[in-house]
Amino acid sequence: MVNWGTNQYGQSSWILRVMNGTVFQKIADAHLKIVSTWQWLFSDDQILSISNLCKSTDPPLQLWVNLEYNVPEAVDLVTKLGDDCHYYEVCKEPQSNYTCGLAWATTTPAVYAQRWRDVVTACREVTDDLPGTYWYGGPVSGRAAYRHAYYETWLDVNSDILDPSDSFISYHWYTHYPGYSLPSKSTLISTATSQIVEDVTLFNSYCNSYLGAELPIALTEFNWTAADPVTPDYSVTDEAFMQDWTNAAMQACIDNDVWTALFWNFGGYWENAMAIIQNFPNYEPKYQYYAIQDFLEGSSQKTFSAGGSLAYASANLPFSVGGGLFAEGIKQYTVGGVLEYEAEVNPVQPFSAGGILEAFNIIPFSAGGILDRGGEKSFTVGGTLEETDPTVTVVVNSFTDTLTRLERQKASWYLWSRGMWKPGMWEQDNIMRRVIHETEKVNMTGKFNETVSKLEKKKA
Repeated sequence: MVNWGTNQYGQSSWILRVMNGTVFQKIADAHLKIVSTWQWLFSDDQILSISNLCKSTDPPLQLWVNLEYNVPEAVDLVTKLGDDCHYYEVCKEPQSNYTCGLAWATTTPAVYAQRWRDVVTACREVTDDLPGTYWYGGPVSGRAAYRHAYYETWLDVNSDILDPSDSFISYHWYTHYPGYSLPSKSTLISTATSQIVEDVTLFNSYCNSYLGAELPIALTEFNWTAADPVTPDYSVTDEAFMQDWTNAAMQACIDNDVWTALFWNFGGYWENAMAIIQNFPNYEPKYQYYAIQDFLEGSSQKTFSAGGSLAYASANLPFSVGGGLFAEGIKQYTVGGVLEYEAEVNPVQPFSAGGILEAFNIIPFSAGGILDRGGEKSFTVGGTLEETDPTVTVVVNSFTDTLTRLERQKASWYLWSRGMWKPGMWEQDNIMRRVIHETEKVNMTGKFNETVSKLEKKKA
C-alpha cells in the first residue's frame, strides 16, 4: 500500500500561514497521512510546533523531516523530536544550486553520499536507543536515468549501512519542468504512468546491483508540473484534467509498489500551479484537492459507500457493504456487531472484532461479544481472553507484550483500519503500547458503529 502525504512549504517568517490547525485538518480530510518539512527553513522550536500540530490533527498526521547537512544541528533536532518523527531525508536535490545552502559545484555525487553518511551515522546513534524503527532516505534527487550518478554513488558509498528495514531511496519527479514547452494534456497523463514505471524499474536495478536487495521507494515530491508560473495553469482552469492526471499518477504509484508518495505542495501561502489549496485566509481547495480526496475515497485503494458503513476495495482486498463490512476474495469477512471470518486467510493480515485485535493464522472463527475459535486453538472471551494453546497470549483491554513477532506484524492491519498505521510500524517494539492506547478508547459493546475507526465513520 502507498503511504500518501504532502510537502508543506513555508518560511519561518510566515509559518503560521501554512502550519496551523485549519491547514493540517484539510490535509487529514483529504485522507493524506504525511506532512514533510525541512530543517533549514525553520527553527527547531518551529519544527517541534509542527510536530505538535501533526499529533493534534484528527486523525493524527505523520511527520517527515528533511535534515540539514550540518551534523550537530541534525543530531540536535532528531534528539528533540525523539519518538515524534521516524522518517528523515538528508537535504534534497543535490544536483540543484543552493537547495541546502550549498552551491551545486560543491555537491557532487561523491560529496553528497559522504555527507549523507555523516549525518545519518550520527543521527542513528540517537535513534538506535529509541523504541521503534527510524527510517533514513536519500539521495532525494531527480529521475533515475538522468541523475543516476547520485543514486549509484550513494548506494555504493553507503552499501554497508543501507538496509530495506530502515532505509529508503527517495526521489522527485514531475511530468513537466521549467524551460520546456508544456506537453499536451494526453501526453502529461500518459507520462504520469510511463515515467513512474521507468523510474521504479531503474531504482530496483540499482539497488540489486549494489545491495543485492531492493529498498523501499519514496516519491517525496511529485506533481503535474514544476514550472512557476505555467500557462495555461490547469490547476485552476481544467478540473477534468486535474482529476485524470492525479488518478493516473496515483494509480501508477500503486501499480508499481511505490512505498510513499508526497505531493508538492499543499499550499496556503505560496500560490502556484502545484498548490493543492488556495492562499490564506480562505484556504479553498483547488481541483487537485478533490481529485486526491476522491481517489482515496473511491479508488482501488479505498472505496466508501453509504449504509452507515465502510466499503473498501483493492486488488487483493475487495469489499462491499450492507450495514456491515463484507470482503471476498483472498480474505472474506462480514461485520455488523458480530464478526465472521472464513476462507483462505493471509497469515500476515489481522483484523479486529469488537474493538479488539485478533491476530490469527489460517483458522476460521466467529466473534460476537464472546469469541469462539475453532481449529487448532479455541478461545472464549468474556472481558478477558482465554486460550487453550499457551503459544499465544492476548488479553482484552490489557494487551501484553507477549504477542509473537508475527502478531505484531499483523497488528499493522488493525492500526491502518483506525488511521494509525505507519510503514515499518510492525517492527517497532512499542507497537502494543499504541494498540493499548487506542483500544482503551473503544467502547467494547460490539456495535459496529462503535468499533470502526473515526476515519471509517467519517467516510461512511
